[in-house]
Amino acid sequence: MTDREKVEQILRALHFPLGQYVIGGSGSMLLHGIDRDLRDLDIFVSTALWFRLYESTELTWGLVLPDPNVDAEKADPPILTVRFLELDVEVYFNYRRRSIGDIDVAFWLKNFVLADGWPCIPLPILRGWKDQVGRAKDARDIELIDAWLDKAKG
Repeated sequence: MTDREKVEQILRALHFPLGQYVIGGSGSMLLHGIDRDLRDLDIFVSTALWFRLYESTELTWGLVLPDPNVDAEKADPPILTVRFLELDVEVYFNYRRRSIGDIDVAFWLKNFVLADGWPCIPLPILRGWKDQVGRAKDARDIELIDAWLDKAKG
């Protein structure tokens, strides 16, 4: 099974309501048609949906809490995680990047694009975020997104 098939099967199984979730990171790239290996699947959801998942008994979600003893982490929001089809699925209602500030998840939820029917962060927004963060691991993703955007311009 390809990574794309895994992602689509996971999303069908989770069956989140449209408008309350958006696929981020490499999952968005993959669903847009960019050939990219996945290590995990990042899903950003409304706060209400996050708490419904937290209280749900349908899946056994792990809860990643910030470390209150580490100043840089103690204000981080919690994350729900589950291992599904050999991928780590990480669900966020908020995301904090200390060097550039919080991600506006509500903005992403309102400005998603459909990639083969799945709500994804638009690639120009994802590219901008990856550029701002400046992680070495994002350099290749930026190249891949730029090539996709150039091709889309025609």
